[in-house]
Amino acid sequence: METSACENLDAAIPKRKKGLEQMIYKSEKIKKARVEGQQYVNYAGKSISKKEIGNPCTIKRIEVCKQAFLSLHAITHDRVYRLCRLLSCGKSPRDMRGRQAPGNSKPISLVQLIINHIKSFPTKNTHYTGAEKKYLNEKLNIRQMHKMFEELHPEIKVKYSFYYKIFKERFSLSFGRPQVDTCCKCEELGVKISSKMLNDTAKRVAAAEKLVHLRRAKKCFRQMDEIKVKTQNDPTTAGICIDYMQNLFLPQIPIQETFYLHQLTVSVFDIHYLKTGKALLHVYHEGVGRKGPNEVSSFIMNYIKTCLPKNVQHLHIFSDGCGGQNKNHCLIRMCAALVETGRFQSVNQYFLFEDTLTCLATEILLSSNAK
Repeated sequence: METSACENLDAAIPKRKKGLEQMIYKSEKIKKARVEGQQYVNYAGKSISKKEIGNPCTIKRIEVCKQAFLSLHAITHDRVYRLCRLLSCGKSPRDMRGRQAPGNSKPISLVQLIINHIKSFPTKNTHYTGAEKKYLNEKLNIRQMHKMFEELHPEIKVKYSFYYKIFKERFSLSFGRPQVDTCCKCEELGVKISSKMLNDTAKRVAAAEKLVHLRRAKKCFRQMDEIKVKTQNDPTTAGICIDYMQNLFLPQIPIQETFYLHQLTVSVFDIHYLKTGKALLHVYHEGVGRKGPNEVSSFIMNYIKTCLPKNVQHLHIFSDGCGGQNKNHCLIRMCAALVETGRFQSVNQYFLFEDTLTCLATEILLSSNAK
């Protein structure tokens, strides 16, 4: 058996802005400890000991004029009266500055209510491996979610700006889904070519790199075309293209209540026969199976037993390079087992260059079926 691979994903984790929980920051901890006289570690990493009561004062008390004392220190009568009252009770004055919540601050219960409302919307994950980022329904937006919150709680008045602030600071959610089966190299070079920050020389270099990249991709497709022509003339040779369609979600109805419910995920797997152009679709929902290598192997084995002619001795499999489905040890061992058991003389598996499967017949067929 021969395995040929025709060749990254950088996930940028967005930084969260400074949120409502400011007491967890180092500057707030240092400021609070310094005001209260507690021990803390300053910005230079030096440990500052807590304040302690020193030796009693040995200076003799001298009576002075009260009005002269107030004028000399530029303080009011109320401050002296407060200190005298605390001294007579044996208490120390406490700094109460900054201990009261602002008058326009929102209660914690309201913030938690908004958080629970955002969490009530089901999220989706792409079947491709990468950063753990969740996505909301592509038909939703923050303004629509805020409107639904007002309809759900008409007695509570929450501005859109506050709802938007909670959504951005407390969650890392996006709407819709990222593009899949796209070539990272083509996207990168396309951005460089259209960038206004680069000069003409850099753009020409990027255009040349993209041209070389596309030629390498066409070489992979040329190999697939050669196999397709070979299957027309040689009955002992067969070629198939395999791929998963983007997940479907049911039901698809324009009712706001459906956004709070978890929609059923439906998976569609296609096996495209190169010789005749016919395709076999396997449709199932998430309650039946997943989208892993075991399911892919089962579909291919079932296709070989039921649809592939018995006289085929050389099998060619074209797919993308998704590690969780096609490019893994499970499929390689299945291909090796087919050769070892004598079903085929050779099984060749091709992983198209840099996710260029979007031009395959399987993608064209699946996109038309999705519509």
